Amino acid sequence: MIPARIGRPMLYLALALTCLLPQGCGGGEGTGVQKQGTVNVEGLKVGVPESIIKDAVLTFVLDEAPAAKAGGRNVYLSRTKDSKGGQFSAQCKDGNCFRLEAIYVEPITKEQALDTLKKMLPTAASEPTLRADDAKNTDVGIEKYDAGETYVGEFILVEPKSDKVKQVAAIDKSKMKKDGAGDDAAKTDDAAKTDDAAKGDDAAKTEETKTEETKSE
Repeated sequence: MIPARIGRPMLYLALALTCLLPQGCGGGEGTGVQKQGTVNVEGLKVGVPESIIKDAVLTFVLDEAPAAKAGGRNVYLSRTKDSKGGQFSAQCKDGNCFRLEAIYVEPITKEQALDTLKKMLPTAASEPTLRADDAKNTDVGIEKYDAGETYVGEFILVEPKSDKVKQVAAIDKSKMKKDGAGDDAAKTDDAAKTDDAAKGDDAAKTEETKTEETKSE
């Protein structure tokens, strides 16, 4: 029971201070929010709203490089690192984070990488399982993990078949559908341009042949 001598203004002040403390006023899954302008990178989940990352200006900075904005994406780089020394990168589009990465200058073990991946995945994801041997990916030093129908994990190895990991990524495929459609459209457009260019070259060669024949006559 609150003593009678404590008035409502003091009670409201106490509640306000509680909400300012880390985890004092709970939030949605995967926000990892501690205080205004910051976010706990090890509590961040792939698929969260972009605003969670964008508003954490003390933890993340927008990558202004033109390449980072390709395809209408926004890429955010963390100013802080996780307990294993990894810097985080969050790729967002259409208001959501579709790819979350941790990059390690000092490579980590696969066990540590799996721990990082699990932290990146939301509760809706299943236990990550190593995908059946994929020669194409194995040859370039990539391991893929399935975590349900929607989520995929990636380990970028130091070198093919290495036990050390230099990058861990969690991908939310449901947030990439629009992006994939755009990529398909771009590929179709490029193919059409290539075909038109080939036709143009054939026409030019035919014209040159006619010119040579006319000169011979």
